[in-house]
Amino acid sequence: MDNAQNFYLQPTSIQSNSNKNQTSHNIQQFRLQKNSNLPWSTSSTTTTTIDIIQINLAKSKVATAHPAKLASEININHFLAQEPYVKEGKIAGVPSKWHQWLSSNKKAGIISLPSTNNPIFICCTTNLTAIKMQSITGPINLIYSFPYAQLQDTAQDLAKPFNKKLV
Repeated sequence: MDNAQNFYLQPTSIQSNSNKNQTSHNIQQFRLQKNSNLPWSTSSTTTTTIDIIQINLAKSKVATAHPAKLASEININHFLAQEPYVKEGKIAGVPSKWHQWLSSNKKAGIISLPSTNNPIFICCTTNLTAIKMQSITGPINLIYSFPYAQLQDTAQDLAKPFNKKLV
């Protein structure tokens, strides 16, 4: 019996405009969805979604306040934040009840809303941050890397925590 679970990312574009500062932000929304209607699926007929938004905050104070507003308007579980505004080692403007992780170069971050099921920190390296969360269909790793990082460096960073042997 095949226990593999099939997931796919379904992207949708959202154009966000801020009237206050007359700036525009391109936001990419992804839905991690288990879909048994795919031809290769061997799993049950239930569908589970995790809504994720990727947003470039361009180290802007105003833009970094945007995720809190956006979360109140649409159903969202996680933000993948590129170049957030950082203050005292944390992503500024994130409500204290939300979870957040930041790469050591402060260019890639993951923000999880309290509605998520207790995300677990995996690692933060120079260019990426990774968490694990439990869904009703099993564990899921969510990894976000600064998009302009060298691919080889990112791959090496990513391999480190997953290649460690448990003692």
